[in-house]
Amino acid sequence: IAALKQILVDDKGLKEYLTKNKITATKTTSGTYVEILKAGTGTINDSVGVKVNYTGKTFDGKAFDSNIDPQFGHVSPYLINLAQPEVIKGWIDGLKQLGKGAKARFYIPSALGYGANGNGAAIGPNANLMFEIEVVDVLNKVQTEAAQKEQMMKQQMEMMKQQQMQQGGQPQQAPDGSK
Repeated sequence: IAALKQILVDDKGLKEYLTKNKITATKTTSGTYVEILKAGTGTINDSVGVKVNYTGKTFDGKAFDSNIDPQFGHVSPYLINLAQPEVIKGWIDGLKQLGKGAKARFYIPSALGYGANGNGAAIGPNANLMFEIEVVDVLNKVQTEAAQKEQMMKQQMEMMKQQQMQQGGQPQQAPDGSK
């Protein structure tokens, strides 16, 4: 019952925000409001991968994450495998309204975001969120799997570089002195 009450509170707050700011957005069946800034081509479904650029903000306008702002330390398109998504439900809900090249804002109720737990200091409990999204590319299943492998390799290389830096920038030596 508390979750249902929160959904109603979130929806009321989102509607008030959109009305106050004269924003036209379409509500999905799950509850995310999507404001299309630029229409894309094609459609996005559960069987594809999507590369996006994004900036997440709280409703007071404070950015808490972005892959286009260098201060967040990860500037490159973000890959989402919609067959096995690892993002909040509001993103999945909103992305299915878009196509390649689309730009949109998602107004996400807390139940489709981080819920009652929030996420760190930046996102409080039951916080509604706003994301600016640009769909950079839509990939088929094979392309998505290849992109995921490439992304994992890059992450592993980056971790190895960081480990070497922590060890004084030298390659790790075995106890017997060999490399």
